[in-house]
Formats: sequence, C-alpha cells, structure tokens
Amino acid sequence: MTASIEQQLSPGAVLGRYQLVRRLGAGGMGEVFEARHLDLGKAVALKTLHGGASTRPDVLARFVREGQAAARLRHPNAVDVTDVGVVNGVAYLVMEMLHGEDLQGLLKRERVLSPARIAAILLPTLSALAAAHEEGIVHRDLKP
Repeated sequence: MTASIEQQLSPGAVLGRYQLVRRLGAGGMGEVFEARHLDLGKAVALKTLHGGASTRPDVLARFVREGQAAARLRHPNAVDVTDVGVVNGVAYLVMEMLHGEDLQGLLKRERVLSPARIAAILLPTLSALAAAHEEGIVHRDLKP
C-alpha cells in the first residue's frame, strides 16, 4: 500500500533519491523542502506539487515539462534545476539549495532601499528573466 501524500512529504521521508529534511515554504501549487541527495550527501531544494494537482495529468505533465525547460537554463542569477520526476504519484523538481535572505525579509528588515541598492538587486534578476524568456520559459510566480 502506498503511503499518503502527507506521509511521503514529512521530514525524514524518502522521495526517490532524496530524503526530506524540513519544509521551507509553500505556495499555490506546492511546497518546497530542504532535502538531501542520498547518494551524494548534498543539500538541495525539492519542490513538490500539492497532492490534488499531482492527480491531474495535464498539471503533472506541465510541471514536468517546465522542470525540463528550467533545467536547460544556464545563468549566474538563475537557480540551477538538476532533476525532475514523479515518485509514487508525487511530482518533484530539484534545485540547488540557496542560503541567505530573500527580498521580502530584506525589505522587512531595512524598510527602505536606495535606488542603487534596488538596481543592484533587480538588474541581475531581470537579466535572469530575459535569459529564461530567450529559452521560452515564462516565470508565472515571481515574488520577493
């Protein structure tokens, strides 16, 4: 008998070659976990689709297609996608694990950023988005 999606996505659970360490966040389509590649011992970020979305073949196919497209993107300001797949009905996308503060946290902490600081943050971001668009990738969920 296959474990429930919730059991498959709890800390310590193994999804393919990845062991989930902790939940980092969630969005409208899924959750992101810190995970460890079991063979390499490497920390990664693993994004999953919410259980209901994984049961829809069209959503599942789009998720895998978008993961494959993102894996082709090479840019110093874009996260590296290293794997995509489906295990026991759970679709996942594996990315490099980034450490640091997100823009939302920075804005909360500093409240006001100088124009030069804003440009230093946004210009590399826009460069990565332009590279993605050149590859036919449209990012649908940008947020700080």
